[in-house]
Amino acid sequence: MEPPLGSPSRRRVPWQGLLLTVSLLTFWNPPAAAQLSVESVPLNAVEGKHVLLLAHNVPQDTTGYSWYKGDTVGSSYRIVSYVIDIQESITGPAYSGRETIYPNGSLLFQNVTLKDTGYYMLQIIRKNFDNKEVTGQLRVYSELPKPSITSNSSSPVEDEDSVALTCEPETQNTTYLWWKDGQRLQDSDRLVMSLDNRTLILIFITRNDTGSYQCGNWNPVSGSRSDPVTLNVLYGPDVPTISPPDSYYPLGANLHLSCHAASNPPAQYSWLINGSLQIPTQELFVPSVTMSHSGSYACVAHNSATGRNSTTVKNITVLEPQPVAQPSIHASSSTVTEDKDSVVLTCLTNDTGISIRWIFNNQSLQVTERMQLSQDNISLSINPVERGHAGGYQCEVSNPVSHCRSDIFRLTVELDPSGTSHMPAVSCWILPGASRSLLCQGSLCTHSWHPPWGSTQGNLLSVICTAELPKPSITSNSSSPVEDEDSVALTCEPETQDTTYLWWKDGQRLQDNDRLVMSLDNRTLILLNITRNDTGSYQCENRNPVSGSRSDPVNLNVLYGPDVPTISPPDSYYPPGANLHLTCHAASNPPAQYSWLINGSLQPPTQELFVPNVTVNNSGSYACVAHNFATGRNRTTVKNITVSGK
Repeated sequence: MEPPLGSPSRRRVPWQGLLLTVSLLTFWNPPAAAQLSVESVPLNAVEGKHVLLLAHNVPQDTTGYSWYKGDTVGSSYRIVSYVIDIQESITGPAYSGRETIYPNGSLLFQNVTLKDTGYYMLQIIRKNFDNKEVTGQLRVYSELPKPSITSNSSSPVEDEDSVALTCEPETQNTTYLWWKDGQRLQDSDRLVMSLDNRTLILIFITRNDTGSYQCGNWNPVSGSRSDPVTLNVLYGPDVPTISPPDSYYPLGANLHLSCHAASNPPAQYSWLINGSLQIPTQELFVPSVTMSHSGSYACVAHNSATGRNSTTVKNITVLEPQPVAQPSIHASSSTVTEDKDSVVLTCLTNDTGISIRWIFNNQSLQVTERMQLSQDNISLSINPVERGHAGGYQCEVSNPVSHCRSDIFRLTVELDPSGTSHMPAVSCWILPGASRSLLCQGSLCTHSWHPPWGSTQGNLLSVICTAELPKPSITSNSSSPVEDEDSVALTCEPETQDTTYLWWKDGQRLQDNDRLVMSLDNRTLILLNITRNDTGSYQCENRNPVSGSRSDPVNLNVLYGPDVPTISPPDSYYPPGANLHLTCHAASNPPAQYSWLINGSLQPPTQELFVPNVTVNNSGSYACVAHNFATGRNRTTVKNITVSGK
């Protein structure tokens, strides 16, 4: 027979741990006819503390209780029983020495452990033998220690390394959270989390990832945040800039150049003058320059941590202080026809080492899409001209010591007599009995009379002169837009009056949709928030009553992706000694580049990963990262591989 357990009042239970228990047992008064239930107090217990499974609404005719570990009644699972009449408890096989049963049927656990977590069955023994059972649940959690962060690299190199941050220690039933610079970390294409969120992987790290990182662990009874870990991303040097921007200096001036390149750690600088290495310095000073100081000045920025160099070359010219002479303008024509002719203006000067700029109507010239400047700004081409190009043109030459403008050249733009695309209506009155000749100089003419002859109110002759339309062409603001980022405007050229414009895609008339916007005259087609489905061959057509033609196709190449990669085959379990052969694919234009991380460790770039003769050490997370250099986007898929078995 099992040894009897003494009355709870005679057991040595610490009063501090039972204070809540006593108050519950003393003051709780069950409502009448309420249902039998068991409540855990507290709901979530801390490992090493006390917890009470409190019995509610015990029937009045109860003669005894039995507690069982689990959710079934079985003699081997019995913890303890209590007989009310003799006020004695009897322990069972599942008794651990830490349980105390009370006269009201409640069960106290002292110094609970994680193994105590689970279900417990209370059996009520009644006088009429109509026994009742009810189940309670005990939830025990460890009080979590303050976490800390380990990293595979605290000073990674931009666009070269990937960083894995791990929140230590690993504990069960724990939620892990991450912060950067005090803010909850947001998802991004370059951020990969392990399945339990304990490891944070930053793919192809950039300087923007520099900052203070913290992790937090949480369970129902505790939680805390780690001390900050600073991630110092090494980058650069970027292409240096040399200031000031001046390239010409008068004889005897002081040359003071400063070089700067974004870099972490700060770059070291050196200069080469005409290929000759100078003393290392960020700022170069040459007093009282002479003609011999003309030449190339190269600034070399070096980052000792990344091992990278970047160079910028600036050409310096030392000039004698000689004023420039007044330039003049030579024009291919002074009178041109709108939308038909082109004109080339050339700035004539004998000076060397000068800069040239153009002035239009006493304002600095704003170059439009019909204008083109030569590389040295000597020539200005306008093709074709329009009436807004008529006016006064000047060119200005300058060197570091002087500048001078040409006389004004006036360009006259005439209307095209061969068509009426921009001609205003002309009206005249004809007296009765008089005659008048009307000449239409367009390619084709039609005419109509309105109202018909015989009208008592007089006669109005209406002559409609319609030009034969040229073959159209399409201009675009972008031939390779990015999906969900850019909008594309396609314009049918040229613009003509009384013209109908139509659009085709891949040989089919374009249908309206929510992302398609037409200008009022249908000449410009705007594709909003472009998608990969907009890729194709576009044509426009112009029509009037006498002519019409279709443009040559313009291909729109939409850059997209990568989409979320897929890893094949789908198998996740491999026996020891098998070959692991994984292939990654993501829809992308242009095709994506692929890299793999095995348990956070970056592998050589490849689309297919092959690991021969796997062992249990090859178990873990296999992350495929797809990168599109044209869109600048990354997408990641993680697959967990388990190697097990004999």
